Amino acid sequence: MMFPGSIIVPVSPWVWLGVPVLAAAVVLLLWSYRRSPEISAAHRIAFCLRLLGVLVLLLCLAEPLWSGRQVKSGANLFLVIADNSSGMNIHDQGMTRSRGEILQSVFQADKSTWLGALADNFQVRQYVFDSQLRRTTDFSELLFDGKASAIGGTLQTVAQRYRGRPLAGVLLMTDGNATDLGEQFYDRPVRRRSTLLSSGRTGRRRISP
Repeated sequence: MMFPGSIIVPVSPWVWLGVPVLAAAVVLLLWSYRRSPEISAAHRIAFCLRLLGVLVLLLCLAEPLWSGRQVKSGANLFLVIADNSSGMNIHDQGMTRSRGEILQSVFQADKSTWLGALADNFQVRQYVFDSQLRRTTDFSELLFDGKASAIGGTLQTVAQRYRGRPLAGVLLMTDGNATDLGEQFYDRPVRRRSTLLSSGRTGRRRISP
């Protein structure tokens, strides 16, 4: 990940000599072309090219540097957390697959290139949760047999466990049916300090009038 950079011109004698040299070159070029009886389009093009050549020469002498910041690969942590509760076994209306099956498909080898892309830039930590938060290596523990969906407890555990550590973000993959939180808590992305919590929700809901 690259951040906006800037151009730095090192302080050297050539920098201070460049301004008068450029001014003198412009004056000499103007003087030489004023002596021409007729200034055609070819003369104007030649003038611009010579002036460009002087500018390029001065830039080479000044040796400007491009300075930017780039996040060191693996310097920050990123958490991917998947819901293992039994509620993920629900089949929504019109869907042939359950919420859990949709979630499992995200982690299939041929579709999980996004995990590899994350790992190229972050230290990825993978978890599953139901009533408790547990580490996983490949999400093979997603059996959707948990008796609870403790979203609130999971977020509190993550906040305590990674407090003071370089946590870049948290991806929470769930249907949003928490057993320990009100629905309004996670209906929108939550940004706290520099850490982004994004909730990837699966399934559909019908809201009664």
